[in-house]
Amino acid sequence: MIQVVEEQYRLMKYKKLYYDAEDIEVFFLTEPAFVTCVVLYDADVNPGSPLSYHKDQAEKIKWRFMDAGLDQVHLITILFTRQIQQGLLRARGDDLCWLVDKSIGRLILTEDSVENFYGMRDMLTAVVARPDAPLRYTEPPLEYEPGGKLCYRSIGQRPYINHGLLILNLLGFALCILFPRAMYEWGDLRYRLVLDGQWYRMITSVFLHADATHLTGNMLMLLLIGDQAERALGHLKYAIAYFIGGMLADCTSMYISYLSGNDIGSIGASGAIFAVVGMTAYIIIRNNGRLETLTTKKMLFLIAYTLYFGFTSTGVDNAAHVGGLIAGFLLGVLLYHKKKVKRKGGNNP
Repeated sequence: MIQVVEEQYRLMKYKKLYYDAEDIEVFFLTEPAFVTCVVLYDADVNPGSPLSYHKDQAEKIKWRFMDAGLDQVHLITILFTRQIQQGLLRARGDDLCWLVDKSIGRLILTEDSVENFYGMRDMLTAVVARPDAPLRYTEPPLEYEPGGKLCYRSIGQRPYINHGLLILNLLGFALCILFPRAMYEWGDLRYRLVLDGQWYRMITSVFLHADATHLTGNMLMLLLIGDQAERALGHLKYAIAYFIGGMLADCTSMYISYLSGNDIGSIGASGAIFAVVGMTAYIIIRNNGRLETLTTKKMLFLIAYTLYFGFTSTGVDNAAHVGGLIAGFLLGVLLYHKKKVKRKGGNNP
């Protein structure tokens, strides 16, 4: 049941607060003048010490936000339990505590409770009545600090492959500034030289950029999409997808150059980045139109805008963009598999 409620708050754009307690989940939404905070407390997780959550813990949660510089914190506790009598005793006298009877899926408000809290009463009444509704999200919610900054609980959650690629691109551009003639002559993509055995150009060309504007545009897109794609796909698969997608984009570029007879050198990470975009688009489709902050509409706009910009500009390797996009989508089909959501207490609601 609580998982369904959690999903609803995620649909409402609430972020999950990092809180080290197995029976408490905290979600918050930062408004311009205040923070709305919802504490989901499962009193049945630790049956040996029922209803261990008290108002002083709610105050501690509030202070975490206040310490982060957010003074106005509006917090409500939603208590889930099958121990209704004890739950009523806990909720009595606390106007910002609602009770959910897990046995029958019903929201209970005591005479002391507020009648509504930012329109949540009707939403919760409907959601807890259908605890077995299928979840639309397959990724676990990310955890944030009170100020809204994403926190990583382990190195496994950090997108270090994507950040490493960013550093490699910056180093490649630094070398282009220091040794422009050598880098562009030895590292750009030309199909005749590749066919002559210089296969390394399919890798080196991905890390070279013409100027700061070229580099900045590509790196911004890499950061915007890549971090979330890596968390969804995993480090190794993301690295594989980036390099294979980049090389397939290079193959598309070389094939079009061969057909046109124009062997102008090509450089830039955009082919590999478009592969990441295509792969992410597939992941979003598999997750019912959302991956963290990315949605189907955002991805369609991003793809349409970048392709339009490329085809209406000069000196852009559009063949690499289209080839990378298609390759990335197909790599997503091959490499991405949904993660199973771990439910507390087995399959019971």
